[in-house]
Amino acid sequence: MRRMAWTAAVAVVTASLMQALRVAFPLLYDVREDAGASTAVLWALVAFVVAPAMLAPILLRAGGGFRVAVVGVAIARLAEQLVHPIPVWLGAVSVGTGMTALAVLVVVGRRRDRGAETAIAIVAGLALDAALLGAFETWDAVWQDGPAAITVAVVLAVAAVVAASAAEPDGDRLDVDAWPLVAIGPFLLVQLLFVQNIAFTTSSTGAPIAGGVALVLLGSVLGVLAASWAIPRNSGAVRRGAGVVLVAAVGALALVQGSSAAVAVPIASAAAAVVLTVALSSPAGARRNGPTAQVLWFVIGIALFVGAAFAYQIDIDVPLPVPRATWPIAAAVALAAVVVRRHRPEPVSAVPALIPLIGAIAVPLLLLDVGSRPDPVGAPDTYRVLDWNIHTAVDGDGQIVLGEVLDLIRSRDPDVVVLQEVGRGWPIAGQSDDLQWLARRLDMGHAWAPAADGQFGNAILSRFPIDLDRVIALPYGEGPQERSAIAATIGTDPGLFVVGVHLQHGDRPATRADQIDAVLDVWGGTDAWLLAGDLNMQPGSTEVGRLEEIGLTSVQDMVGDPTAPTARDPVTPDDRVDWIWVTSDTLEVANFAIVRSEASDHLPLVADVTPRG
Repeated sequence: MRRMAWTAAVAVVTASLMQALRVAFPLLYDVREDAGASTAVLWALVAFVVAPAMLAPILLRAGGGFRVAVVGVAIARLAEQLVHPIPVWLGAVSVGTGMTALAVLVVVGRRRDRGAETAIAIVAGLALDAALLGAFETWDAVWQDGPAAITVAVVLAVAAVVAASAAEPDGDRLDVDAWPLVAIGPFLLVQLLFVQNIAFTTSSTGAPIAGGVALVLLGSVLGVLAASWAIPRNSGAVRRGAGVVLVAAVGALALVQGSSAAVAVPIASAAAAVVLTVALSSPAGARRNGPTAQVLWFVIGIALFVGAAFAYQIDIDVPLPVPRATWPIAAAVALAAVVVRRHRPEPVSAVPALIPLIGAIAVPLLLLDVGSRPDPVGAPDTYRVLDWNIHTAVDGDGQIVLGEVLDLIRSRDPDVVVLQEVGRGWPIAGQSDDLQWLARRLDMGHAWAPAADGQFGNAILSRFPIDLDRVIALPYGEGPQERSAIAATIGTDPGLFVVGVHLQHGDRPATRADQIDAVLDVWGGTDAWLLAGDLNMQPGSTEVGRLEEIGLTSVQDMVGDPTAPTARDPVTPDDRVDWIWVTSDTLEVANFAIVRSEASDHLPLVADVTPRG
């Protein structure tokens, strides 16, 4: 029973830490935007590294210190659920308490000759987190105020406290080799970016959310079983084989999409579980280190995690001198390298981990709505079109506000929704699948165009049939970010040809001009056409003149107020980077509006469009 309680305590702490990380990254990005990169780096170092480095040794010297650490995680998780908007300081506290508790639990488990079972319990905790995230269709419960979300927080907190009070790992106090604890950081990076990232799985494979949940949980089950099988044997061939498989699978996830990614997710999960479990088991004939040295190696690993995670994300806007895939692949190599040396087998059982894991799998089965949605049919005489750069549903306070985005769209009752900056797995966007979450609740079909990467791009949603013509990769030009457009025909007879686009930002008119030409090549000048999106150009610019030259008309200039800004916080009185353009000889436009919202740094545009004839 005590071993079961130990597994439950580690699992709940791990799940709570993953939720705290998904809260922290959007808050960190907001700090970077408001106060600069140096402040964001300082914030991260304090929360991720300094807190566990200072607090974990103190708790390890105290009797029952691991219980105090677990209770701290429970309190922080409840606080994040109840204090909205979540302030930056609370995000830092939650990460700091989570990292501290994980460090304490791992060190205590290894010193009690339960390092391998502690690692398997971490895998079970990742599965619990994925199940909860899947049950809420990737929009974390921590951002929500409803009774289901609050119930999740209370149950997690109570479970953590009860498990910690009952847990007492068996065995004598041992001093074991400290350096393998560096593996925690690379392991968490692989988990956060890929293996436990449901939205990454759905956007990479094209699977529905239920399919992404199934792939992630399958990987967790395979990981527990594979680790439980491998540790008693613990041969060199098993260790090296797991390392090679891990590097290959992570490489596939970083470089390819489609069916290969669907196969690679559970394989990477299983291999990572084996490697972590070997790393946390006690080395044979190793140099013995006390708990302080073990915490030091733990925080070194976490520092590597922070650096690689930031590099992976910032490369989108500030291209680094190495390929972006370098960071997760390097993490997999580092994780595999930890287990090259010989480790002794540990007694381990999968039963304590499999019981909560099976319970975790039942959560999305009970709560996730996997019912079919009605197929869109027909076409109206008039289409209401809503265009919006949703800023990955992150508001000005760094909060994930998918509910506010949904409410605004619903309030305008559009037939067609054209979206930019749609997040589908980015850490700085809370790792939600914005596209599927919104499309399911709006009962709309959708088309998707990845841009900066497969987890960020443009989308068209429609309550009428979508005939996807093409995804348009736009010229890179001066960069720094890959851009795309998406073209689709909505409805039938006559239908509406819609292009959603997001052009390059900043003082790069030549790049935008080349990107406009790439979009116009799709048009060909013959169809009734609507172009909408964040064009990052202002009235009177050469890019605006180019669109006017070829016969397109700005809807805002035609039937709206040409001086009204489309930015939430305009830099100039007529700050207009968002546009809807039409072929006015074939499309009649009315009821243009710019809708006020705090959910994004852009304001949504709405117009009624009627094909002539």
